[in-house]
Amino acid sequence: MSFTAAGRMIAECPIHRNRVYGVLAKAWADRKDFQVNEVEENLYAISFHSVSDLMYVLENAPWSVGGFLFNVKRWAPGMSLAEIDFSLESYWIQVHGLDVDELTYNSAVTIGSSLEILIKAENPIVNNVLFRGFLRHRVQIEVFKPPLLDSSPILRIMRISGLNESMRSSQTSAITVVS
Repeated sequence: MSFTAAGRMIAECPIHRNRVYGVLAKAWADRKDFQVNEVEENLYAISFHSVSDLMYVLENAPWSVGGFLFNVKRWAPGMSLAEIDFSLESYWIQVHGLDVDELTYNSAVTIGSSLEILIKAENPIVNNVLFRGFLRHRVQIEVFKPPLLDSSPILRIMRISGLNESMRSSQTSAITVVS
């Protein structure tokens, strides 16, 4: 039995299939017997022999090939490639520069909810001990929108979290996208 996914390179130019194959072969080296076939420019069909290998690839996204997003989605039986929505991808987001009293699960949910679609907000406190100096969220982001800039969720995060005016000029000190 084959378990199938589809992958789309999110790039303005074609990425050569040999480059895609090479990067995925290294990234997924511990997955058994998967096959990647180019269907059309920057669009690939991916077959796995086990559901656990498919789930590993889906749950550990996002994947990058040559600095471009390789957006992998499950290709369900009875679904055409045209029906697969490649417009969203999940990312881990870190929010830095918060006061210690803002490093709570409630703050994580509030800030995370202001970002696109919140999947998960991690609690930085475990067993009543703060174990991380930043908040971490798993969010879905629209991949065809421009990156987070001054008019986007960054300012919402800063307003909600109370970050001061000097930090608003430096996006990287407030938020980090982690793949």
